[in-house]
Amino acid sequence: MSKDVALESLVAAFVTAESEPAALDTWVERIAGPTLSEIPAIAGDAVLADSLQTSVRAHWLSFLASLREPAREVQLVQAAADFAADMALRGRPLTELFQTYRVAQKAVWDYLTTAARAFPGNTGDEAGFIIFIWNRASDWLNASIVASVEIFQDEQDRLRQGAAAQALVTVRGILDAATGTTADPRELSAALGGYPLSSRHTALLLRADSPERVSDLRDAAMQLARSVGSRNPLLVSPGGRDLWCWLATNAAPHREALLASSTWLGERGIRAAAGTALPGTDGFRLSHIEAQEALRISLRSPAVRPITLFADVEVLSIISSAGAAADRFVQRTLGELAQDTEANARLRETLHALLTTGSVDAAARHLTVHKNTVRYRVAQAEALLGAPLASGRTEVELALRYLEAFGTAR
Repeated sequence: MSKDVALESLVAAFVTAESEPAALDTWVERIAGPTLSEIPAIAGDAVLADSLQTSVRAHWLSFLASLREPAREVQLVQAAADFAADMALRGRPLTELFQTYRVAQKAVWDYLTTAARAFPGNTGDEAGFIIFIWNRASDWLNASIVASVEIFQDEQDRLRQGAAAQALVTVRGILDAATGTTADPRELSAALGGYPLSSRHTALLLRADSPERVSDLRDAAMQLARSVGSRNPLLVSPGGRDLWCWLATNAAPHREALLASSTWLGERGIRAAAGTALPGTDGFRLSHIEAQEALRISLRSPAVRPITLFADVEVLSIISSAGAAADRFVQRTLGELAQDTEANARLRETLHALLTTGSVDAAARHLTVHKNTVRYRVAQAEALLGAPLASGRTEVELALRYLEAFGTAR
């Protein structure tokens, strides 16, 4: 009898023996057992544990059948495809699916080596028989891992898209004042994946400067969330180059913590705007409105700021809504100082530093100039204003802030 014929006969006998019910039970125990021991999350989930054992059994039967046929492309058995999909459906990470195959792979090698050597019919070329089994098993496992990962990721993407669509619909309902004030907050929270509507909410709007930066928006939102200690932000994509985000916190996030991400955002071409922290469903909606207004002001400003806080521009928001009247106020308050010249820009900067710091000495330190330079510039600015600064400090500061935010008055 030739070596090939002898190997075929041996394989056929091995397949027949291993297909017996008792042998199948032994196989499932030897392969599924170590996996369940090493991955408690699967062992503790009755559905996943059963799905794993069913997959192990189906894998073995299909593999045994393939041994009696010429080598061909491996098709993932349906039970294994179901297990990969179940892992995604039940929220398990991809790393656990890889770990499942890693543990199972070691158990397979151990089982096949022991079973092949102990098989009664293996009295001839033992090495050839084991190598044949190993090669087929290696091809089978590698192909099964690749196919399982694809199924897992496809199912995960489908779930994300479905959840994202539901979240967007729910969020739009909350942002509609009529709907948002009547719906049950507990039902809304459930529809948003458990996001707690009973907390304080700080709304963020993020916009990518270019389509190529859209993929960075989620990382940017998570960066801002981490900066204020919000672990599970709500992220919703309305489309285009925008991302909506809400941070649930017990207290208002610190202003400095949010602004600390300015450099990070600027390097990635992302602009962010934040509302104030407000409680409940109405706060969820109103903070978003504030963030929208902060973004509007940011986009109108000639100076590009990576992040704009509504609390910093609230007064400007109110004034800017007056349109032409706001421009007239700036022109009337600043007079010739509002004209767009380099010298006037320097004088306005000095006035603004004096008004915000409260003293000549502090303004000089802020501008890194001598305090006499500050006094000289203030005197020049007062000449252009047509009145001493003390006679209208509030109006001048407001006009300067408006001009800085929106550019030279018309």
